[in-house]
Amino acid sequence: MSFTSLYVHIPFCLSKCNYCDFISFPADLQDKRFGEYLKLLKKELLLRTEKKKDLLGGLSTIYFGGGTPSLLAAEDLAVFLRFVLALANDPQAQRIEEITIEVNPATVDLEKLTLLRQAGFNRISIGVQSFSDPMLEQMGRRHTAGDGKKTVALAKEAGFDNISLDLIYSLPEQDMQNWHDQLQTAVALDCQHISLYGLTLSAETVWGIAHEHGRLILPDEDLCADMQQFASQFFQDNGYVHYEIANYAKQGYHSRHNCAYWQRCYYLGIGVNASSCYGNVRWRNFDTLKDYENAVCNGISTIAQEEHLTEEQVLSESVFLGLRMMRGIAIKEWNARYQCDLEQYFFDAITQNIKRGLLQEADETLSLTEKGIPLANEVFVDFV
Repeated sequence: MSFTSLYVHIPFCLSKCNYCDFISFPADLQDKRFGEYLKLLKKELLLRTEKKKDLLGGLSTIYFGGGTPSLLAAEDLAVFLRFVLALANDPQAQRIEEITIEVNPATVDLEKLTLLRQAGFNRISIGVQSFSDPMLEQMGRRHTAGDGKKTVALAKEAGFDNISLDLIYSLPEQDMQNWHDQLQTAVALDCQHISLYGLTLSAETVWGIAHEHGRLILPDEDLCADMQQFASQFFQDNGYVHYEIANYAKQGYHSRHNCAYWQRCYYLGIGVNASSCYGNVRWRNFDTLKDYENAVCNGISTIAQEEHLTEEQVLSESVFLGLRMMRGIAIKEWNARYQCDLEQYFFDAITQNIKRGLLQEADETLSLTEKGIPLANEVFVDFV
């Protein structure tokens, strides 16, 4: 059985944002490491597929994430994409329906976006994060609100008709009026998809350290929940479908790549710190360039950590991932796939959360209720 999705990790960024705890390395647009890194990605793919030629034969989505993939030259990304498509026996991308690239507004212009579209990328995810210049500056972003808006316009001019925006809420000193203004701006740009991320801080980040020492004031939990609920209603009132806890799309424009994760399809991640899942096995690559390069160049495993899940863990994971989607879990389909009775196996967890008003069962589907969406993590714990 082949992988459904391929994730290509580009771990370079212009600079480290104050909230970011991802594995990334500062770079500029002319960094000489880019070419070498793409060679390593090719070698890793060849190493993974040399004994199983059909592992990429069922790909339906490819996602270039980071980091900032758009730091790399469009021509180099195009060459690498052609290599992947050839390896997947789909050189014209007739089978692979969604090929996404993440971009930072500070790293693209019309020429680069046009070349990316011509290369075969048919979906673009723009990390605007905010439409407030003071907030962007405080976050450590290297672009302005105007840059974000301009990038959307340029992406449309370049031929992209599947554009996604990333927005962060619960930012320091943010109130509901500011959040309302952010959402109005996002909707006015008329993009096909919007992802929302509530700010979470790691202790190792600049903001995490500042918050720990009382130098950074964040909105309280009630305001965060109000922001989430307001956004849900606002987007739905403006023609977006709330299809996953934090994601909204116009009809037919849901992220197929991310849905593959939530449906627990098999995905391959290549590059530094990239994660993969195949059957009951999950693994993660080395998180330093040195270790990753050493493994690839010596033809040995790039895997730093591997986990073999028990049957119970796979069942639990399939439920709390599936419940992230607003359509929920089709009970008969789940039973057939996992050869298990969902309602019996998780009887206590389902019953308790239905009584609490957090889950609902209708038309042979199990899903979160409106009340359950902001309390989803409390629900998921009961299935672990």
